[in-house]
Amino acid sequence: MKLIGPGRADLEFCGIGPVKTTTIAPVKKLNPSKREFYLEKVEQLGI
Repeated sequence: MKLIGPGRADLEFCGIGPVKTTTIAPVKKLNPSKREFYLEKVEQLGI
């Protein structure tokens, strides 16, 4: 999996922390109810 942007180690090295990640995959294969669940989660996280 390819992550976009600076990696966790890069951010921590620069003094940014704590660093949290959320992985949601595979999006294409999600059923509609699971997709809605993840959309709500992402909205709550402010992404």
